Amino acid sequence: MKLTREAILAAPLSTKEIEVPQWGGTVTISEMAVGKRNAMLQSIMGADGKVNVDPGIELKLFIAGMYDPAFTSDDAKALQVVSGAAVSYVAKEIMVFNGMAPDASDEARGES
Repeated sequence: MKLTREAILAAPLSTKEIEVPQWGGTVTISEMAVGKRNAMLQSIMGADGKVNVDPGIELKLFIAGMYDPAFTSDDAKALQVVSGAAVSYVAKEIMVFNGMAPDASDEARGES
């Protein structure tokens, strides 16, 4: 089926349910729209083109990519007490799902 401009602009963002072993259950992550993804990539990459080592970047990714349950930046303080390993795991899954991880293209092709 050939897509039209209208169909592309109206297409919903994908979601994916993932198992979070540290929490013993599942959450749903979301694909990010171009604008949100670009803003996230800018915060990850430093001006020199190298990955920013901001310790809060995983939490920002977690908040940006969580769909169900959803979180906002207002939840950042409350999330300081949850499993860091779980947040890191979910953040990595969000990066891969959004094509932001260095190995995301390999994983998308099934080469991981």
